[in-house]
Amino acid sequence: MFQVGIFFRLTFWEFSWDVMEPIAFFTTTSGLLVGYAYFVITSRDPTYQDFMERMFDSRRRKLCVKHGFNMEKYLELQKHCKCPLEGNHSQGHD
Repeated sequence: MFQVGIFFRLTFWEFSWDVMEPIAFFTTTSGLLVGYAYFVITSRDPTYQDFMERMFDSRRRKLCVKHGFNMEKYLELQKHCKCPLEGNHSQGHD
């Protein structure tokens, strides 16, 4: 929406369509190519949610290394933990 607003302003108030048409074409094409390159490199959709998830995972890995946190051990312990909220009730407890 931001890009559309900027193009609208530049087309009708600042410049003319003759000036803005190639700019709009190359800007939009560049955005599509960047999105396609991201998909080819990562094999994931170029969405905002996916991008933020990848940034969060990257930051978490760096913090785990910095503070010596063993993420593999944490995930292993998490698999063995039984949480009543998830429906994994222990048998034999009343």
